[in-house]
Amino acid sequence: MGKSESVKPTAEQIGQLREMFMTKLQSEKPSCGEFHPKDLERVKTNDMWLGKFLDQVDFNFTEASNMLWNTLNWRKNYGANEMDESKIRMDYIETGALFAHNKDVDGKTLLLVRSKNHVKGSKDMNELIKILVYWIERIQRETNYDKLTLFFDMQGAGLANMDLEFVKKIIETFKLYYPSAINYIVIFEMAWVLNAAFKIIKGLLPPKAVEIMKFLNTKTIKECVDADNSLKAWGGNDDYTFKFVPEKRMENNNSSNVNNNYVNIQTNSQSQSNATNNGDGFNTSHVKKVTFADTTKMKTEEVEDLYHSGQPQLLHHHEIGSGGDAEKMLRITPCDLIVFAKKDGEAEITGTVEICCIGRENITYKIKTTSPEKFLVRPSSGILQPGTSAKIHVTLQKSHTLVDINKDKFLVMSTYLPENMDVHASHNQITELWKSKNGSSPRVENHRLKCCSSVHDNATNPADGMKADSRIYRSDDEGGVEMKSPSEGLMVQLLENNKRLEKHMKRSQIFQVLTILALIVLITLQIYTNYDEIFVSGSSSKSSEL
Repeated sequence: MGKSESVKPTAEQIGQLREMFMTKLQSEKPSCGEFHPKDLERVKTNDMWLGKFLDQVDFNFTEASNMLWNTLNWRKNYGANEMDESKIRMDYIETGALFAHNKDVDGKTLLLVRSKNHVKGSKDMNELIKILVYWIERIQRETNYDKLTLFFDMQGAGLANMDLEFVKKIIETFKLYYPSAINYIVIFEMAWVLNAAFKIIKGLLPPKAVEIMKFLNTKTIKECVDADNSLKAWGGNDDYTFKFVPEKRMENNNSSNVNNNYVNIQTNSQSQSNATNNGDGFNTSHVKKVTFADTTKMKTEEVEDLYHSGQPQLLHHHEIGSGGDAEKMLRITPCDLIVFAKKDGEAEITGTVEICCIGRENITYKIKTTSPEKFLVRPSSGILQPGTSAKIHVTLQKSHTLVDINKDKFLVMSTYLPENMDVHASHNQITELWKSKNGSSPRVENHRLKCCSSVHDNATNPADGMKADSRIYRSDDEGGVEMKSPSEGLMVQLLENNKRLEKHMKRSQIFQVLTILALIVLITLQIYTNYDEIFVSGSSSKSSEL
């Protein structure tokens, strides 16, 4: 399940929403008396935060303005800005039913709801929601209002742990007061007995939230959380045991540029001349001299630290490498496989992959294949802004069949968009850019994809995946690049086959249980209907013999 491509609000649209709010504030008094100074300052200066309200309601300015007004009323009445450890039940916190830990594949913080540690009706609902608000506020302070992933860990949970009211309150809190704050909603290892409950929950979600909902297990969790960020209980490498660590809260801890989702990182000269006061009142004008860090040798965690350390100017996108431990540009779903199938009622055989820009800069992508005469790729190139995605449709030409399709390969290349090109660059401009690059060029990130068919016959022979392959990626407008033989596609095929076998086994087990139950019922009915013949006649015959 992929996220649909979103459109970033423009500066003019954000300015219009800000003006509507301030006009209303001049003529109407809030129900809370007066808004919190921090929230008002955020309205005046934080474009990214205002953009979330527009995104939540699909750019309906009236609804966005009303939602912003209601949110500020709620924040003042609820004391959201003052929410800290002194305002919450620490005995509730220490159960480990709700806490933040690690990141998803997009670098967003995981807010974990461990269902097995919560028993329905055992705790005060208002106090639980206070803890939820505490964690949301803490995460947003630490990540400069970045999105988070809501992770429902259902391992070991049963009906006693399934608190629909609590889940409903969680959803309502995000929906009403934290717009566009969720990256994914993950339901992990949910027992089948809870399916009905989550159908009800799914009905409470807006369409955008349904799009980002993922039902995962230990085999598919890598779609959202990599091995190093996955707990060992999830099949990952992290042996973390929950222990609450108080927040080291500082008044000025949000020192990075509050609009960094909408503008490029400033260069050395710009950072000195354009230092401004951000949404939390931290003045960066004290920075006198800036030198660029050599981030090509930095780990991703170190790059993250610089972005949130109060000196984002130390990073420039030309200094961030795309290989090794450097920040990744794209996430591909599925990660290494294109599955071709013929949909009902359609003559074409197609495969689809989704590419998502997970970096902080605009990127351009190009797709090549080892057999350009076989496939039609739409679009074969384009531009993605941070957080946006595109679906790539690959159609098998009518003159070709699925036979030997598993021998074909695709290469998805990406690189940062040059400063002299904008996001509205023409197709010809993108083509010219990629003529000077290939998969081995510096600053180019490569993702290799194998092909397979959903029809498991001679069209797909997994054994072929183990043969060495030195074929060349080619496209119709530029040269190719040599590739090494990837084995990941074979592993995916084996995993898919294993999943199908498991499903068949489960169905067989269920059928066997139902058959046994049916036999027991039939035998019971047979005994009941023939009771007189078996027992009464038997007793009579014994009496006559006597």
